[in-house]
Amino acid sequence: MINTNLTPEERHIKSLSNNGARIKAPDSTTEPVSMGFYRRAVEQCRAGGYNAVTYKLELPGIDDEMAVCVWKDGHVDSGSMRSICDCLASR
Repeated sequence: MINTNLTPEERHIKSLSNNGARIKAPDSTTEPVSMGFYRRAVEQCRAGGYNAVTYKLELPGIDDEMAVCVWKDGHVDSGSMRSICDCLASR
């Protein structure tokens, strides 16, 4: 059942989390995608004056290079690195 109290962006993050997605840091450590991660990413954008922040994303069973992009307005995009680059270029 879908929680209708969540925004579309929060549902996107929840879906990533439910599918085992993890954020990969430059030092190769990972952390689960979570609402806390999402809130920190939005705050990082706002505090730093960035339009968006992008992170490498690991998804179980997917070997392709994936990413998640969180925008300062809270919007979330995820997918192949190529599709994320296209999103960044179009906004």
